[in-house]
Amino acid sequence: MKIGILGGTFNPIHIGHIYIAEECCRRLELQKVILVPTYIPPHKSAKDLVRAEQRLEMCRLAAENHTSFEVCDYEICNNDRSYTYRTLEFLHGKYQEGNFYLIMGEDMFLTVQDWRKPHKIYEMAALCAAKREDGSDLQLKSQALRLENEGARCIILDMKPLTLSSTTIRDGLKQGKDVSGLLDQQVLEYIGKNGLYGRT
Repeated sequence: MKIGILGGTFNPIHIGHIYIAEECCRRLELQKVILVPTYIPPHKSAKDLVRAEQRLEMCRLAAENHTSFEVCDYEICNNDRSYTYRTLEFLHGKYQEGNFYLIMGEDMFLTVQDWRKPHKIYEMAALCAAKREDGSDLQLKSQALRLENEGARCIILDMKPLTLSSTTIRDGLKQGKDVSGLLDQQVLEYIGKNGLYGRT
């Protein structure tokens, strides 16, 4: 079984995340894509981070209309700093026949060698990079070659970049802007109902 894994803070999950997951599912012919919200991300600051249980629920709502999507609460339930190699070990135990594809944006792909126990990650999953902006192809290909020399399997996805960030959405919500086109409708309703990101 070919399984994609897309992790992140999902603060909140938005159409950019869904777009990457859908494109990877189609292009790599994946049977499923597992969304894995982090508890505490080790690689970046977590500004305006809402509660883990709320981010998990938003992921579940966003996944409802996608039959190939699942949501994994391992990192949330682990209640500790999130490390990708641990999550992959858990998923390998759960899906012993799984062939895993770790989906990431270009910023994560360019720094994956600095993550905790990167060689364990390389052993357990192919690295699938989605470019974030036009003109980054050479940089991504150079990084792929470097990682492959370290034993990684890399796939650079030639897909149209969708420049959208959770920070932009949070700022828009705080300012009362219309962000309805950037979020799943159920996620937007959940944000409003629970007063997240200054939304009332």
